[in-house]
Amino acid sequence: MIARKSKKSATSPATEARAAVEELRALRVRLLDQRDQIASRPVPLALAQAAISDGLARMAEQSLATINLASLCRPADGRSPRLPSLSSDQLLALILASNTGAVADVMKALLAETYGDDPGLDPGERDAELARLDRQILDAEMAEEALVRDCEAAGMAVLRRADASPEATLASDAVLAR
Repeated sequence: MIARKSKKSATSPATEARAAVEELRALRVRLLDQRDQIASRPVPLALAQAAISDGLARMAEQSLATINLASLCRPADGRSPRLPSLSSDQLLALILASNTGAVADVMKALLAETYGDDPGLDPGERDAELARLDRQILDAEMAEEALVRDCEAAGMAVLRRADASPEATLASDAVLAR
């Protein structure tokens, strides 16, 4: 039993070092999950609804530009004016142009149902939160790299992650010591 205790205490620093690396890697994964949650949050409802109105108005305008009603003004065959043949897209454009507000209201109501109680996230807040999380992720990766180098200096082999940040793995020891 004494021999086993000696062996356990001899491997204890290595086990602790590997556990510390795994803890930093788990922290990084949690931070990446938080980043994904923030990045996938919707924009504020009012912003999305404004985009509906703007998009429908633009679509109606662009679609109407494809319709040539000149034949109603000057018939080419000398007969009375008649409605030119319109494609289904052109008919839809006319319907949309004449009912843009109603179509927008329906779409906005459907969007509001989709949002539910989620107020969305302002783009400026999203950018600030993503930048904060990116800094924390890099800090965790720098700490992980410093610990891996300490383990290597102590003769312990610790494999780096395949997706380790080049900024961390290529950082100087002075930068990692900060």
